[in-house]
Amino acid sequence: MSQSTNLTPRAYGRTAAAIPEVSFDPVASVSLAALLRIIRRHLWQIGLVTCGALICAVIALHYIPPRFKAEAVLQVSPPQSPIPSDSPSEQRTTIDDLTVNSEIDAILAMPVLDAVINQLHLDRDPEFNPILAATMPSKLWPPIAASIAFVRDIETRIRSLLSPNSESPSDIEHRLVEQKLRKALSVSVKARSRNIIVEATSESPEKSAAIANAMAKDFLQDRLKIKLAHMDEITAWLNNRLGQLRGKMTQSEENVQNLRTSLGQYQGMTTTLLSEQLSQIARQLIDAQAEQSVAQAKYEQIQRLGKSDEEIGAADSVLASPLIRSLREQKTQLVAQRGEELSRLGPKNPDVISVNSQIAQVDHAITAEIGRISKNAADQLKVLNSRVAALTQSKHDLEKRIDVQNAGLVNVEQLQRDADTDRETYAAFAIYHDKIAGLNSILQPEAELLSGATTPISPFYPRQMLTLAGVGLSTLFLSIIFVLLRERLDQRFHSSQDVDAVLGLPTLALVPRIPGGLTSGSLPSLASRSSIAEAVRYLYAELDHGLQVKLPLKVLISSSLQGEGKSTTSGMLAREAATNGRKTLLINLDIRRTPPRESSSGTATGQVQTLQHVEQLFKPSFDVESGTGLTRLSFQTALHEPFKLLYTQHFWRELSEITASYEVVVIDSPPILSVPDAKIIAAFADKTIFLVKWGSTKRHMASEGLRHFQTIDAEICGVVLTHVDAKRYASYGGDYVATRGLYRAA
Repeated sequence: MSQSTNLTPRAYGRTAAAIPEVSFDPVASVSLAALLRIIRRHLWQIGLVTCGALICAVIALHYIPPRFKAEAVLQVSPPQSPIPSDSPSEQRTTIDDLTVNSEIDAILAMPVLDAVINQLHLDRDPEFNPILAATMPSKLWPPIAASIAFVRDIETRIRSLLSPNSESPSDIEHRLVEQKLRKALSVSVKARSRNIIVEATSESPEKSAAIANAMAKDFLQDRLKIKLAHMDEITAWLNNRLGQLRGKMTQSEENVQNLRTSLGQYQGMTTTLLSEQLSQIARQLIDAQAEQSVAQAKYEQIQRLGKSDEEIGAADSVLASPLIRSLREQKTQLVAQRGEELSRLGPKNPDVISVNSQIAQVDHAITAEIGRISKNAADQLKVLNSRVAALTQSKHDLEKRIDVQNAGLVNVEQLQRDADTDRETYAAFAIYHDKIAGLNSILQPEAELLSGATTPISPFYPRQMLTLAGVGLSTLFLSIIFVLLRERLDQRFHSSQDVDAVLGLPTLALVPRIPGGLTSGSLPSLASRSSIAEAVRYLYAELDHGLQVKLPLKVLISSSLQGEGKSTTSGMLAREAATNGRKTLLINLDIRRTPPRESSSGTATGQVQTLQHVEQLFKPSFDVESGTGLTRLSFQTALHEPFKLLYTQHFWRELSEITASYEVVVIDSPPILSVPDAKIIAAFADKTIFLVKWGSTKRHMASEGLRHFQTIDAEICGVVLTHVDAKRYASYGGDYVATRGLYRAA
């Protein structure tokens, strides 16, 4: 059995050049023409998505209520100082962007919002009161209104669960109205000016103008009221503050003098030298701790690996020793030498005994070196532990000295600054104390109404044409981006250029998709000038030169995966050769899929297990096709594992004798990635044609299949694209286009 299975079919075949290695960059640059072809190929999808988005936008715009916007303009005045000054230039301060932006926050403050709500009765308006709006009939399409109401109810329930509110229902309702009003307002600053624009949005044009004017007027009143109250507080505070500052100033100066007196001997001291020493010791400690960690890890690794020499030898420090590596290499050579001499001379030979003695000496040297490394690691760890402990103690001593030195001086400078501040504050308050009287009578708000809001004529939202244009353009752009990304991520073969770029092989033919209901047996009934017939002629033309060089010419039809058209292509190619006057044999070597055969003793297929009488285990079956003279050959075997028949010398000898009387031999084999049968069959064949299913086979799968053929030096003629859609192939910029059912040069 071993003699019959050791012979590979390569003895009957030929050796071909290796398949070239070709790299393919999937993100290579794409020309503008290629991008336009991609867009044109998916134009109907892009148009459908864009039209759908526009229709949805039209429906949404129909049910969205219009909104009107009115605006009032305020001008911010330079703020007045609360403390009067003798100089007119100091009486009014300059205005900047920060001041104007602060006024924006004041406009949207809660007191102003509450005043507007009470003045315009917005709490009774369904537009601004969500609770009241929930009881009103919606103007939206009932399904949309129901969906919005459902979402709002779920949102309310979730918020109540996450943050329970103890406020009364009236307070909650008032806060909801405030939030709604705040969303309807927009306050901004006109570029590089003191003008503030207050915009109010509402479903009613009159209401929007009323809200904008009310916000501006209530803001001015609120700011004036706050300023008057502030000045009253300043006056009362000044009267009480002068007495407090006088006592505080005296006490601060006494505290500074007492502290300096008690710490007089420490005045002028500096801790720079001690701090530098502490910094140096800290750096040394960090370096020592790092070395300690490395040594500790090395020592623990040696201890953890065990006590045996082989386990300790696996440590990193041991493996890094040049002597250990040299001794182990020497031991490896001696072991190999002992194996050779032991098999040739025997264990008692003096040379074998000498080699054993040398191996023992090397083992002893390795053990000694490992012990030395282990002891060095332990000694190094002890030294580092002592160094870290000494540095740590020195660091603690310096820290105590610095703390003692700085304990008494920490508050001197702060107390001195406080005393100076108290003295200056008391002097300023004493100067301006009498000037504050009567200031309330001349106060003015720091802003004025420059322009009131007028009733808007047309709504500002929604802008239907602009919205539709934006939706259409954005949807179109996103659709194109999606199509381009999908094309760039597509790893399937769509043209002969893809085959050449990925596999580095020429495309021999493009076999179109066979119409539904037709099989390889019914293809002769097709027109002689059909696209399928022309594709087969292209493929046969590639083999014509081989027929002039060698007979018989054995051609293997294979692919990476199942369902790529091997049987159909094999049958069409063999039939084309037969119709051209060549004596042709079509061999089906997909033995795994052949029906089982009863053995001569009547034993079922599953009961035959050996190859002792291989000539009795398979039976060739011939079938001659009428009209073309094509001979079909298949095999039936009684083996439990039929593929083992391909490993027998007798099978290939008999197959060579059968094919010797033919001119063209076409072999149909299983896919190369499914089973290894195709690799064995490829060694028997002279040429191999690799099939790739157009628009289906992934690039990495085809490359992997060709790599298997490359390992056995199979001669790959080229690639045949099967199941090709002619029109779609042309859209990918292929070499051929479909015109009236024929493949012609583009």
